[in-house]
Amino acid sequence: RIAGTIDHRNGFRIVNMDGHLVTASRIIWCWMTGEWLEATKHKNGVRDDNRFVNLEKVERKYRGAVKTGDRWTARATVYGRQYFFGRYDTQEEAHAERAAGQRVTNCWRR
Repeated sequence: RIAGTIDHRNGFRIVNMDGHLVTASRIIWCWMTGEWLEATKHKNGVRDDNRFVNLEKVERKYRGAVKTGDRWTARATVYGRQYFFGRYDTQEEAHAERAAGQRVTNCWRR
């Protein structure tokens, strides 16, 4: 039997751990490496495929910069609403633009 349940809002498998909902991918990463991460990425894009070989570490400093084709997309999802800040040649540019867009739109304030 597989632990947890699929969060139908975003497709990730979540597990109740001491009263906190945590993605199964973070638990598996910690189990295999001993390192607790803020986030992981699924290489094949399938959010409930939590095999260790399918997981990779997400660098917090570049969060919101996603590789799409040969360019980087700056985007964010806040309270279920998508924000798109453009496409860029480097991961650093995309992250910087996402941070600037966040400040301009105040999209983190409810």
